Amino acid sequence: MCIRPGTVNLTAVSELIAGLSSSTCDEGDKLLSEIPDGKESYFPEKNGGIGIVEFMKDYLIYFKMRFRTSRLGYLLIQLAALCFYTQNSVQSHSPPPNFKHHVNEQCRLSDRMSRRLIRTYQLYSRTSGKHVQVLGNKKVNAMGEDGAVHAKLVVETDTFGSRIRIKGAKTGYYICMNKRGKLIGKRKGRGKDCIFTEIVLENNYTALQNAKYEGWYMAFTRKGRPRKASRTKQHQREAHFMKRQPRGHLLGDTQPFDVLPLPVVPFHPRRTKHTHHHRSGAH
Repeated sequence: MCIRPGTVNLTAVSELIAGLSSSTCDEGDKLLSEIPDGKESYFPEKNGGIGIVEFMKDYLIYFKMRFRTSRLGYLLIQLAALCFYTQNSVQSHSPPPNFKHHVNEQCRLSDRMSRRLIRTYQLYSRTSGKHVQVLGNKKVNAMGEDGAVHAKLVVETDTFGSRIRIKGAKTGYYICMNKRGKLIGKRKGRGKDCIFTEIVLENNYTALQNAKYEGWYMAFTRKGRPRKASRTKQHQREAHFMKRQPRGHLLGDTQPFDVLPLPVVPFHPRRTKHTHHHRSGAH
């Protein structure tokens, strides 16, 4: 709506607006009825300007609606404040977030982005008194002597939740577990059946639980033969191992880096036409 300057009596309009602002709904109805309808002498129009009569009627209608909805708006504001206060009070008394659930969910997934940590050691079996070894025929047993070639294991981290992959350093076969609970060797150890979770026990021994078959542990008998994983428990001696370094290996020893000598490439200056003519003139 457009009201051009100079077309209406501004003093009368200001007095009417001031009266409307301080009046009630009934007074607004009274003022609305007193406004003449279509009288040019009261609020004249010029140059196509819109009449002030229509403007004031619209203003009065808006004033009545605002007065009627003011109480409802006040109640809505009070209700919103009450809901906000209740939500904050509930959150303040709520327990802290459970990060253990998040860690457990992340531990079930393989970490493909982080750099993997590789360690080399032996696994000493508590029952057989010897070390776990991976043979060339893909068999796994706990009959390896200290420092034996097949008893040297390469352990790769899979994620931050103590999940590892174990393979023989000599053969390159990963220690895996099939659906029957038997330990076998595989060339590729990407599946969950080749992932074990390290569980450190109170007696400082380590139990290795399979990631695919929960509740199944790597275990060996007194003779060093693999035990069926479906019959194993965490507290059994057959499932207890200890990490050991090979014989003759000290904790402070470090393997030096192998420096590869760079080949010596003779330098031959590039031959140009200028040097060719210069050498020809010298001769």
